[in-house]
Amino acid sequence: TVTGIQTAKFSQGGAAIAVTLNTTTGWSGLTNLTVTQAGTGVDTITAAATTNVNNTGSSTGAVYIYGGKDVTVTSAGGAVIIGSGTDVTKASPAGAITLTNTNVAGAAVEVDGGTTVNITETGVTSAGTIIVGANTQATGAVVVNATTSATSDSTNGNITVKGGSSVTVTETAGGTVAAAGTANLSYTLGNVTVNGTAATTSVTVNQSAAAAATTAATAVTGVKSVAGVTAAAGVEGVTAVAGTAYVLGVTGKIGVTNGTVTIADKNAATATTASNTITSVALNNYGVTTIADNALSTLSLTGKGGTVTITNAAAAAATNTTLNLTLNGTSSTVAATTAHPGNAIFDANAEITTLNVITTGAASSISMIAKSSTGFSSSSTAASGITALNISGDQVFTLQTLLGLNALKTIAVTGAAGFNDGQHHVSDLATGTYASSGVSAFAATSPTTFA
Repeated sequence: TVTGIQTAKFSQGGAAIAVTLNTTTGWSGLTNLTVTQAGTGVDTITAAATTNVNNTGSSTGAVYIYGGKDVTVTSAGGAVIIGSGTDVTKASPAGAITLTNTNVAGAAVEVDGGTTVNITETGVTSAGTIIVGANTQATGAVVVNATTSATSDSTNGNITVKGGSSVTVTETAGGTVAAAGTANLSYTLGNVTVNGTAATTSVTVNQSAAAAATTAATAVTGVKSVAGVTAAAGVEGVTAVAGTAYVLGVTGKIGVTNGTVTIADKNAATATTASNTITSVALNNYGVTTIADNALSTLSLTGKGGTVTITNAAAAAATNTTLNLTLNGTSSTVAATTAHPGNAIFDANAEITTLNVITTGAASSISMIAKSSTGFSSSSTAASGITALNISGDQVFTLQTLLGLNALKTIAVTGAAGFNDGQHHVSDLATGTYASSGVSAFAATSPTTFA
């Protein structure tokens, strides 16, 4: 038994030599354990819940950390398992977990336990997954950052998080834009799934904005052609000049397809009346999204997105029938048509009765707000339960159609906000008829009631 040593450091400089340490037995009083791996060998470290673990690797060797208190891992592309992972008999860290993984390529990551979890991955090039909390969930904030930099078209691995008091997932398309004349790449970001526990109250998902890949073109200033003239007596010769067409410069872009987002409260699908706990969701550029939660009171949408569906499969009715919706430069990745609902917001159980829209940053557009719909047609659209629509802030909110708002009774626009429903004139609101009569921006400072 090793006693009286609080800090121990181990280094391995060979090519593919594994490091295996277990300080839960044969050690007493160890509080800090540092392992440095210079080769490609696998590191397997098991530590007591009172021992901080710091593991650094400079190559692609896999890392397995079981137990420990505060755990910090810096990897250079290998697979990483921290906590029980696929082996539920293994212990998970008791303290903060920090993972920095570079040159990830398609390496998988699995993290269990901890108070807080902070994962930063760069160099993602393929479908390596990130799984957090599958067996043992963090009690504090969970933050996951994944940046792709593939040199060919790629589809990133999915990100799944369970637990955490708050969850923030950010996916970034970080590749290099190709030189002029060379086609750019296209990335498909991984799907994001967040499953809450009783401690989870907020979820934020950020993704790079959806974009079509474009090839850069260098601008060319047009030149008119000049006909040559042969010199002769009394005539000055002129050299012919070939004309050049004007070319508009084009900025190259990497193509980005957003991943889907699925968020579920711990009690969203239970047959009991247990309270849901996720009250806030923020999405910044997002694919088709489903939020299973009956306690949601704040939803923030920024950038380009798909449909957002709020569902409640729990036995209990929604605990909050008012939704505060913050919009900032919100638009749809797919235009709304009779066959596609665009970036519609659906309240699948028609439990929201008051919708407070707060506009900020830049003007926003939502295709429709309904219970459900398969496209821009009355026959495919089921009505929501919203009776009051309140719009505030300092930007214009455009709602492309009133389909799905059959129960709407009052609308109020205050402050510097503006409202455009894509169909009606403000006079329709004033008279209470709200009959179809063209397109007009609507702004008011007091509630207006209509039939």
